[in-house]
Amino acid sequence: MKLWITGATGFVGGYAVEAALARGDQVQGWAGRGRWPEDLGHLDGQVPLEPLDLTAPETTNDLIRRLQQDRPEAILHLAAQSNPRASFDDPPATWRINLGGTLALLEAMRKAAPLSWQAGSSSHLHWPRLVVISSGMCYGRPEPPDRPPFGPNDPLAPRDPYSASKAAADLAALQYHHAHGFDVVIARPFQQTGPRQSERYVLSGMARQVAEVEAGMRSEVSVGNLEVERDFTDVRDMVRAYLRLTRHAVLGRIVVLGRGRGIKLADALDHLRGLADRPIPVRIDPARLRNDDPPRILGDPQALHEALGDQPLIPIETTLADLLNWWRGRIRGSQSRPSDIAS
Repeated sequence: MKLWITGATGFVGGYAVEAALARGDQVQGWAGRGRWPEDLGHLDGQVPLEPLDLTAPETTNDLIRRLQQDRPEAILHLAAQSNPRASFDDPPATWRINLGGTLALLEAMRKAAPLSWQAGSSSHLHWPRLVVISSGMCYGRPEPPDRPPFGPNDPLAPRDPYSASKAAADLAALQYHHAHGFDVVIARPFQQTGPRQSERYVLSGMARQVAEVEAGMRSEVSVGNLEVERDFTDVRDMVRAYLRLTRHAVLGRIVVLGRGRGIKLADALDHLRGLADRPIPVRIDPARLRNDDPPRILGDPQALHEALGDQPLIPIETTLADLLNWWRGRIRGSQSRPSDIAS
């Protein structure tokens, strides 16, 4: 499959590129800076990567030309401002990137018109399948708190600029599906984690702190509310589901991707502490506590299990161990640099 991936250099994008290569796809990567970061340096020379700013006015014309030239069979749209807390710092930028960027891609596809591609001796017109990666946060706060896992038909009730802009982008993509016949799939994943994730996200942040205590860089792990329960999926499982959607989902379908069961942050931290090579003190930091934290948020597991078939999900214990080991490697690497040793 000839596959475009936007946001290819991000946390999820890097795993998507690696999985697509393993599947045998012909991948074209797109990202803001147009160069692979250090963690993805092994992809340099394997996957073409070009800069893409979906908020720039000239982008639409450039994309029209490239769509007509490359004729991708599918586009996995991951480019986004993906941090909910950061979205409060600059809501207009979040809306420009998440909604405006998606609209720019949709308009380029519309103006490029259905693409002609060759299958054997015959030629066909088609829209590239567009898989828009949204968020389970679009459903907002569970009411009542012990309600069943969110499914695709539940109403949207976003509570921050990030999830609101994602919900709006979903509606825009579905409108292009209904009005123009676009082959669109909306995926709403719940939380995903794994090695290479930024410490701004809760499990990665805890794993980094545990590794820093082991390395003597800090004395304790500082956390917020550990009693909340969240639905975490390993990013390596999630991208396998995304790639399956590029081929097998139903037109216009909204897909919720979650495990349907959660883990308390207290249990996740206890597991990380159990993997450590020394006792790990923990301190509750009042600055990290939020009064509006829902106690439990889960996503319906049906679509994820359908997408992965008989392949078992990576256990959360394995994900946590891999995450901690990745941070250990990062910290060892930073400590061994000459500038750090000299200081």
